[in-house]
Amino acid sequence: MARRYILLLLFLSMPAGLMAEWRPLPSTQQGYELRYDPQTSRVETRVKGVTRPMWDGIHRLEDGQVLRIRNGIAVRDTTVMQTEQLPQIVREEVSACERLVRRSCGLGSACRDTESCRHARQLLTFHNEAAFGERHKIEVQCRQGLDDRAFFKPCPIPPGKGWSSVCSDLVAKSCGPRGQCGKTEGCDLAKQLRQMEYDEKLMLLDTRQKTPTTRQCEEVFSDDEVFVPCPE
Repeated sequence: MARRYILLLLFLSMPAGLMAEWRPLPSTQQGYELRYDPQTSRVETRVKGVTRPMWDGIHRLEDGQVLRIRNGIAVRDTTVMQTEQLPQIVREEVSACERLVRRSCGLGSACRDTESCRHARQLLTFHNEAAFGERHKIEVQCRQGLDDRAFFKPCPIPPGKGWSSVCSDLVAKSCGPRGQCGKTEGCDLAKQLRQMEYDEKLMLLDTRQKTPTTRQCEEVFSDDEVFVPCPE
């Protein structure tokens, strides 16, 4: 407790240029309003008109997302990362048609026999064989296909040799090899990170490259308090 008061005094003594730039988060399901500072990862709430640090624990928000507070600091998962104006670290290096094939067929080609994959491959073939002036029209169709998840169904991320990464390993650790811990908060967070990493890799020329989320999974993999190992 004393350590927290010391930290609070340090924040109050910061120069004006280093003061927090608060950004809103969805309210909790109990109705608590939240705000987040991306510089320090602190989260505050208003209780009966008084602003105070959000207490440690796992909080379910009104939009269904999960917010994890540990030692007064928010775990950087999808809930808080989408409030940050991050630099575009992962560049779009492949065409929309190639991305549509990857998403429909799977990075490990686990869904190569599906109708979605077949149609996506047809569009990619048309794109590659078209005259240079016509490729833009097909590219537009592929971008529309990326928005049409009903027709071009995304391939589920396979749990195994078809697709492996440290984020997938984090899911296996938290959820269990047979999904026996699938209802835990750690499993839910790990799945969010795995999906983020997968979506980032869809845009890379070399899908073996690490993404920002890959590095985040590496950093949190040993955190057994948040990502509790699932007993076999």
